[in-house]
Amino acid sequence: MSGEDDKKIKITEYGSKKENGKSGVKIDIYSTNPQNDVPHDSVHIKINTDEKKYEAITKIDGEKESSSGSCYLTSACMKHMQECFDDNCEELTILRWFRDKFVSEEDINHYYKTAPMIVDSIDELEENDDIYNYIYINIVNACVIAIKNGDYDLATTRWGPDYGDPTTYLTLALTNNNNNYGHWSNTEFDSIMEKVNSETDANARWQLLIDAEKIMMDDLCYIPVFEKGTATLQNTKVKNLVIKAVGVPYTFEYVSK
Repeated sequence: MSGEDDKKIKITEYGSKKENGKSGVKIDIYSTNPQNDVPHDSVHIKINTDEKKYEAITKIDGEKESSSGSCYLTSACMKHMQECFDDNCEELTILRWFRDKFVSEEDINHYYKTAPMIVDSIDELEENDDIYNYIYINIVNACVIAIKNGDYDLATTRWGPDYGDPTTYLTLALTNNNNNYGHWSNTEFDSIMEKVNSETDANARWQLLIDAEKIMMDDLCYIPVFEKGTATLQNTKVKNLVIKAVGVPYTFEYVSK
C-alpha cells in the first residue's frame, strides 16, 4: 500500500504457476485506505503483460462491474517499439513513477477505462505502425525526457506525514531526496537540515526547523495548497480507541466496549 503519499494504490507484480505461467501486474485503487475498516469504493485491475490484455473490477456504492480488453496505450506503444518487450523498461518505469506521484485517482481511473478502447481502435487500422511511431516520438518519449530533466513548470502532489515531526515534510526538499521531484536545491537549507539531525537542544532545534521552512517558503519550492482534516464520531461505550494525527489514523488493538 502506498502509505507515504496516501494515494491508496497497491501495485503487485506476478509471474508464477498460480497464474498459469503468465506474468503481469495487479493494481488495486481504493477511495480510502482499506485498513481503516470503513466502507470504500475500489478498482481492481489485472494486466496480463504477455497477452496484452486486462481485467477490471469496479466496486462503487456496493455496485460491482467487470470489464476486460486490451492493454494500455503506453504499454501497447512500447510493445510496438521494442523487438523484445520489457514491461519494466525505462519509459514505462518513469511514466508509472510520475503517475503514482502526481496523477489524481480520477484521471487514473479515466485512463484505465479509455486507453484500452483506444488501443483496440488503433490495432484495427492498417496504418497502426505509423500511429504508434507518432505516439512514441511525440508523447511517450517526449514525456519521459521532460520528467527525467524536471522540465515542467508546475506539478501537484500530496504527502501524508508518517511521523509527528516537521522533518516529515521538510526533508522532501533536500537536494538528494528521491522525492524532490522539482529538483530544487539550496545549500543553506541542506546545511540547516543537517544541523537539525544532530541538535539535541529542543528549542534550538525548533528554531532551525523554522529557519529551514522560511527558506523553502521564500523560494516557493513547495506551495502548500490544502491540509486534510478529519472528524471522528465515537460512541461513548467504545473505550481505548487510539486516534492519531499522523501515520495510521486509528488503532483498534486496545478497543473495548
